[in-house]
Amino acid sequence: MKKRLRNAFVGTAGALTIAVFISACGRTFNGTVAVKGNMPFTCLVLATDTGDLKIVGANERKLRDCCQGMRVTVRGTIVNKGAGFFQPPELEITEIVSGE
Repeated sequence: MKKRLRNAFVGTAGALTIAVFISACGRTFNGTVAVKGNMPFTCLVLATDTGDLKIVGANERKLRDCCQGMRVTVRGTIVNKGAGFFQPPELEITEIVSGE
């Protein structure tokens, strides 16, 4: 009985670990890197076909410096859903896949 419970726990923990790892990998997004807004309220966005995503996180400065105006493919996760036109969803980029 104890062995069966232990195996069930290990199986559940393993499945949970895999699910967390997969969700942490994020999705792939395509779009153009642009600075939008008026000073001092500008923000860096990824302008996609479905709308703007505000770029946040460690890769924000890197994208602002090297990729402004470029069409890029990035991998990341939506960390904040946003609330309309003035608050777009926030995208935390984990990897820059390619840029044109």
